[in-house]
Amino acid sequence: MAPTPHEIPTPNANVVAEDENDLESGHRVTSRVSFSPHPATSIEDVDIEFPHEETDETSDNKTQSKIRNVVRQFMGNMTTFQDYVGEQNILIQILDAWARGIGQVVFANNPISGVIITIGIFISSSYSGVYMLAGALASTLMAFALSLHTTMLKDGIYGFNGALIGIAVPLFHFGSENDWAAMPHVIAPVVFLSLMSTLITEALAQSLLRSGLSPLTAPFNLVTWTWLLCVSGNSAFFPLDGTMLQPALQAQPTELSAAPSLPAKQYDAEEIIFAGCFKGASQVFLQDNVYTGALILFAMFLHSRIAFISALLGSCLGTCTALAIGAPLQTVESGLWGYNSLLTFAALVTIFFPKQKLISWILGVFSAVTAAIVTGSLNAFLKPVAMPAFTFPFVVVTWMFILSGKGIDGLLDDRERRIQRRRTRLSTTFAQVRGGKRHWTPRNTRHGYHNTKHNANASNHHSNHNTGILHGYLQVLAVQSKV
Repeated sequence: MAPTPHEIPTPNANVVAEDENDLESGHRVTSRVSFSPHPATSIEDVDIEFPHEETDETSDNKTQSKIRNVVRQFMGNMTTFQDYVGEQNILIQILDAWARGIGQVVFANNPISGVIITIGIFISSSYSGVYMLAGALASTLMAFALSLHTTMLKDGIYGFNGALIGIAVPLFHFGSENDWAAMPHVIAPVVFLSLMSTLITEALAQSLLRSGLSPLTAPFNLVTWTWLLCVSGNSAFFPLDGTMLQPALQAQPTELSAAPSLPAKQYDAEEIIFAGCFKGASQVFLQDNVYTGALILFAMFLHSRIAFISALLGSCLGTCTALAIGAPLQTVESGLWGYNSLLTFAALVTIFFPKQKLISWILGVFSAVTAAIVTGSLNAFLKPVAMPAFTFPFVVVTWMFILSGKGIDGLLDDRERRIQRRRTRLSTTFAQVRGGKRHWTPRNTRHGYHNTKHNANASNHHSNHNTGILHGYLQVLAVQSKV
């Protein structure tokens, strides 16, 4: 007997239905119908599966992910872009190093950060912006011409001192945004001093390499001081603006019992701290502008969020330190007490001790307060010669904390810890040799002294031997430091 339609088994199959009208128009509409392996008793038993359609939420997540990936390409060091630039012609490489050099003033190894900072400087003063670009370009071209260290060159290390020189030198001469024609020939010392800063940077880098220090902005300070002192006497071609060489930072009461005199404008504490924190960032580039400071901080954020946080915190600590010691409110509001603290805090946390550990941040807080105090003391020390402190307090305090940090175990990585242990053992052995308790033949040296049994009658041998031991000990330290 033939089975009824309800008893006919329905195997798994895909039924493709095509609309003739759609076929004629070139479109094909497909629907997949999945039949149950069991006999179907009604139309409700049929399971129809349609193609998966993305929800709006899934589409939004993919779009956001793409946007984040694109944004990440412009953050950090932009190493992918740097590798691409390295394959291009020399002009593109110079432009990239030029922009990175401006960003490196605040440790931002990012060409976009350099462009943002340049925009901020032009907002404050187009006069300073033009000379900053000239100084950074001159020092960068000098490094390319001398074929200096490739990595440092690509990262803009040779450009940031020239950028600061380009701002500082014209600032203390006559000439401003409103009077470009006052001293157009000041471009000559700007270019020359920027070229010299490249040589001084390389010299200091080679000299400080073994101690683990960096030149930082020391070339900028040395070169600018030298020029200003040179022309501060009888210079008919490069007269100095004396009002700029006497910063208001020195306006202190003449009597110890007298309170600091308030300026004509009255400030609120919140206003002083807010303006001082942002202007502290702008004063790194010798500018007094809140918007410029905000753009500089944003440029640091684009490169590193840790750098942004440490810089803002450092500037605030310097400002609060100035308020705590009773500094003139006008100078505090101008950010003159915050920029060295900003640089010091950011340098220690992001460059030299980038472990993001509690000890690094504690040292950063101490360094920021110390930098503000050193800023005031150095300005007072330089007052007789009418020289500003510039960023030299940042250099001195940073060097001090770097050297002291080498003895803090929590700040050392495994390689540095091994070197420290070897140096300690060598120091102990050397002290024992000098004390006559043992003989020691230093390895990896040219001195081929042989171990001999200690003898009280061999004092003459000991005196000749210890001189060679000292030389061998120093050579071993040099070898071990390269491990």
